[in-house]
Amino acid sequence: IINWADGYGIQVAPKAATPVSGSLKLYFVNVGGYRPEALPEAHEFGLFVAQTVAEAKQKALAALLPHHHTQHKDNLKDVDSILLLNNLSPDWHIALTPNPQGTPAPIGFQGYYPI
Repeated sequence: IINWADGYGIQVAPKAATPVSGSLKLYFVNVGGYRPEALPEAHEFGLFVAQTVAEAKQKALAALLPHHHTQHKDNLKDVDSILLLNNLSPDWHIALTPNPQGTPAPIGFQGYYPI
């Protein structure tokens, strides 16, 4: 369960019960990069709160794989689009609440996870 990212508390909530976070959205970003001493491409991913795709990409490139060469964005998605909340109900959204004291959730699994 993800309940915090990038300085914001996160919850899926009814639109009527929670204020919409203005133009802020939650983005999933997967960044790739290379190290001179290693052949394979490295990857890191994270969740970022931003007003635009460009801002989310900029934040991700600053935070993920900072010491790798040829950093690049492999994937960047608006989490609302990934979850397709509007297909479930137009009355739900991702509510973002400022919370600078939050901490990221621990990784629940590593490796291949069949879906």
